[in-house]
Amino acid sequence: MPPIDVLVVGIGRWGERHLATLKEMQDDGEIGKLYAYDIDYTRKEVVERYGAIWSSNIRQPGIAAVVSTTSASHFEVASCLIAEGMHVLIEKPMAQNLADANALMNESLANGVVIETGLLLRHHPAIKYARLLIAEGEIGEIERINCSRHSSRIGRDDESIIDVLAIHYLDICCHLLHEAEPDQINANIENLDSGTFCSIAMEFKPGIEALCEVSWGAREDVRRLEISGTQGTIEIDFSKHDSLFIGEEEIPLADSTSPLKAELRNFISQIALGSDQISMIGRSALRSVSWKDRVLITSADVMGMQEH
Repeated sequence: MPPIDVLVVGIGRWGERHLATLKEMQDDGEIGKLYAYDIDYTRKEVVERYGAIWSSNIRQPGIAAVVSTTSASHFEVASCLIAEGMHVLIEKPMAQNLADANALMNESLANGVVIETGLLLRHHPAIKYARLLIAEGEIGEIERINCSRHSSRIGRDDESIIDVLAIHYLDICCHLLHEAEPDQINANIENLDSGTFCSIAMEFKPGIEALCEVSWGAREDVRRLEISGTQGTIEIDFSKHDSLFIGEEEIPLADSTSPLKAELRNFISQIALGSDQISMIGRSALRSVSWKDRVLITSADVMGMQEH
């Protein structure tokens, strides 16, 4: 089978990253033609810089599409592409609400196409290796997970700190615990002069705790995770793709593929296999859509208690 053609819809910050990675894959013969489009015509120069073909009317059944438009438009854009028989990788969150997310998955099943959502950290080589180490009992039983994601950039008014930053780390906590759902969530969001800070605490059975702290407007960028077990710890710096720490020892990774390239390769391989993706991505995709509402509800409850 010849390499599959790929369309990127939406050439913002993440859309351009997709283009750059797909260009590398195209040069290596992993994909065929590379198309791209954005409603902002000024982005055409960026598209052509990566050797992609600017096209607003590519609707070919069987090709792959990456949807990296604004979150509010994900459902409309993806639904149109699915209706044309195109496979879709939708940046997170895949929709604005659970009803739309369910509709997209049902549409993809009806049209016989693959649907994926961009939960990037699942494809980080250190996370893949950490899951193997946990399964082998390297650190005993998990007791606590701590996540820190602090960004020096300031979020836009139309961006949610939950959807942009916290969503990845909340998802990873569940992923490391065999896709477990938290029994309790407690959150606090503070809008400070310097930026926004959000702390989210979760509790899983049997008494496993997870804490995710994320912020915008930080002094420096931080992307870290620590998994504490009864017999040791695993520490990951997500800015590195080639190692992790077990206790004080740094362990090199055999695979240092960037998470974005691994995610795109996984998407392409699932299309080639023709497997049913609904059952595989359903829980994590729907969970990713619900995080914002769940966190904002608990944050509002905390603020209400503080006011009283």
